[in-house]
Amino acid sequence: MNAKTLTTALLVALWGLNTAAAQAPSEAPVPGIESPPIKQAPSAPSAPENLPIPNVLPGAGPPPAVPTGLSDYILYRRPSCCSAGPLMPLYSETYLRVGPSIPVGGTFTGRELLVGWTFEGGVRAMFFNPQMTSAWIIDAGVVNTNNGALNPGTPILLNIIEPNVIGTPTLGPKLVTIRNYNRTFASLGFGKDWYPWQPANSPTGTWRIGVDAGGRYGSSSMKFNEIRHRTHVIYGAYMAAHTEYEIPCGCCYISWGARLEWAYTEDEILQRGTYTQDINALVTFNVRY
Repeated sequence: MNAKTLTTALLVALWGLNTAAAQAPSEAPVPGIESPPIKQAPSAPSAPENLPIPNVLPGAGPPPAVPTGLSDYILYRRPSCCSAGPLMPLYSETYLRVGPSIPVGGTFTGRELLVGWTFEGGVRAMFFNPQMTSAWIIDAGVVNTNNGALNPGTPILLNIIEPNVIGTPTLGPKLVTIRNYNRTFASLGFGKDWYPWQPANSPTGTWRIGVDAGGRYGSSSMKFNEIRHRTHVIYGAYMAAHTEYEIPCGCCYISWGARLEWAYTEDEILQRGTYTQDINALVTFNVRY
């Protein structure tokens, strides 16, 4: 064997050894060398079984107490405001009033009407002073007054549309007499109440007096003996004085008393300017809260 043949055989043998080493798995352990240990993260401790889980955050105290009674907004408490200011409690009061309505003057209607009845209902806003001995009042309500008329009454001439002898609607004069007069108003007034005996927040009974006045707007309905009824827009005004005895009852105050009211009504339902003056003597029932 010559030198060239020997060299070729050695090269082929070395190439075969390299190919076998390349195809061996890389993860095969090398003799005499150990792989380093693998560190595992510690697992979280498991909660003991049958142990209740608290529903309160750590460090949280007991729930705050819920205040009772009127809110700070109604009582005008403003601790976070720039200045505390006076304590001015605000109350609301619902009322019901009923009593006779006595015509005492006016033009034609004032002379023809009989004693009737007046019903009033509404709500009052009461702005008290810090001592709770007086309050400014805003009064908003609905008023209905119903009066009969003299029978026979004094005739009055109206121009109305009626069918003639051939059935054609015709405008013409007609004498009529009043049978009934009904008035319904929306009322708005302002006034003041005083508590001369004890303050309004007294735990026992107390007495109050007050005055108020305002305006009214509504509609009237008049029934006649000879024709159907007529309706019209009316205006009015009133002035009143009242007194009540008031007692606490749970979370509110109940009062009852009397009210004397002068009422003025202006109406053109008779096709001319007429006005009526009434004196309303009313019994009142109120709930303040």
